[in-house]
Amino acid sequence: MLKVTVGNAQHIGARVEQQDSFAFSALGDTRLSLHGGLLGIVADGMGGLEGGHLASSAAVDAFLAGYKRKTPSESIPAALYRSLEEANRAVLQVAQEIRVEGSSGTTLAAAVVHNDKLYWAAAGDSRIYLLRDGQLARVNEDHNYGASLLRLVAAGSMSREEAINDPRWSHLTSHLGMDALDIVDIAHHPLLMQGGDTVIVCTDGIYRSITDQEMIEAFGRSSPAKACESIKAMVLSKGRSQQDNLTIIAIQCQQEVSREHEESKNPRRRPVRGLRAAALVELVILFCLAAFYGVMRYGEELAHRQSVPAGQKQTPSHSTKQPRNNSDSPAKESTHAKPPASGPSSASSSPSSNAGPSQSSANQEAAPSAAKKSQSTGSEDPKKAPTTPAPQEDQQ
Repeated sequence: MLKVTVGNAQHIGARVEQQDSFAFSALGDTRLSLHGGLLGIVADGMGGLEGGHLASSAAVDAFLAGYKRKTPSESIPAALYRSLEEANRAVLQVAQEIRVEGSSGTTLAAAVVHNDKLYWAAAGDSRIYLLRDGQLARVNEDHNYGASLLRLVAAGSMSREEAINDPRWSHLTSHLGMDALDIVDIAHHPLLMQGGDTVIVCTDGIYRSITDQEMIEAFGRSSPAKACESIKAMVLSKGRSQQDNLTIIAIQCQQEVSREHEESKNPRRRPVRGLRAAALVELVILFCLAAFYGVMRYGEELAHRQSVPAGQKQTPSHSTKQPRNNSDSPAKESTHAKPPASGPSSASSSPSSNAGPSQSSANQEAAPSAAKKSQSTGSEDPKKAPTTPAPQEDQQ
């Protein structure tokens, strides 16, 4: 897609009245721009003081109104030709109203930029140029007697000097205000536009006063609006005593920059955006793993609980060691005690010295009470011996 910007400039020159007219279609008219693009029009009136001004303004107004009625089903070349016919009828009506039939008329040149294509329509000698990469090219043909003379020069029938000096050179062979428009220029095959191209439409008061190179340099330095003003100042600076009215409009096309292209030109933004996306993905993965692990642990715990028979105490999966209570488990405590060594201490270590005859079940039940009794009397109890075994040499 091409983005367009416009510019224009106009001056009365050395004449007593401005007989040039111009107009653009509305840049904000999205309904028309979608299928009709942007339209720019220039007209150069002729036929006396009042006739020329009224003819050019009527032509521009009628052409613009006709093109704005374009429908999506109507092609742009067809809409341009229809609008040109409507403009011609408007000029004929004006000439009839002011009683100057046959002596009033106007040139008209219109350019349309739609997407990446250039269309045009013209009658008379107002010109349309395409400026690309520092090269200026004419798009339409002059409808004057000079163009016919140049064809004679190309055929070898006359010299170039003779053609240029012919007094009929500037006489128009086609213009609006004629009963029939036999010679018109309609672009049925549009030109393909590129980013940086500029379409220039102007009257003969511009191109007869400056060179092509001066026009190229003016547009090569600034925006369309400033370039048009610069060309106007350039023409007026020449100080021609018979300077004609001068009008110029320009439509400049620039490649519309997409967001992806803008990010590619600014690489600093892309890694930050990528890191944010990667961090988000990692968080999602971690969340999913945590949820999966929680579900698995819950399933294992549930399966473990279901596998324990009813009435049997369940062993916690995450148990902590409880401090040993010697009074509650004397038999278990005694299993960790080292058997007494043979020697003088064997008599005192015998449980029978304090608890009576040995009985398997009675001694185990009476062991706690015997231990408590030995503590109170100060007698030595083998069940309170240190859990750490004595050194080997002492046992021997």
